[in-house]
Amino acid sequence: MKQQAKRSPIPGVIGLLVLTGLVLIGVLFVVLPDADEGAPVASTPTGTAVDEAAYLEALAAIDPEFVDNERSAIGAGENICQEIETGKEADIVETNAAKRFDAPAAEGAAIVKAARTHLCP
Repeated sequence: MKQQAKRSPIPGVIGLLVLTGLVLIGVLFVVLPDADEGAPVASTPTGTAVDEAAYLEALAAIDPEFVDNERSAIGAGENICQEIETGKEADIVETNAAKRFDAPAAEGAAIVKAARTHLCP
């Protein structure tokens, strides 16, 4: 007569735990909204959506190419605000602004004015 080997209950318990974990992960993916499906998107720390739109319009009035990449343009504006807040000299802020947009130095003042008017606190 053959003896049957005793089976340990541990593999069954581990399998049940793995299955439970996978089910929970699946439920989270179904319940949590995607970022593009109405979840709030973080706005800039210094501006609001209305301010950003006005800033982008002001930039487009200087040169439409400045707003080809809106997120990049807003990020550059936030950097301008940070430079102003840290007390950098106006001519340096204007020069840096022109460089950020690959613009002539003469447009730096207008770019800084757009950021200061619409993005900076």
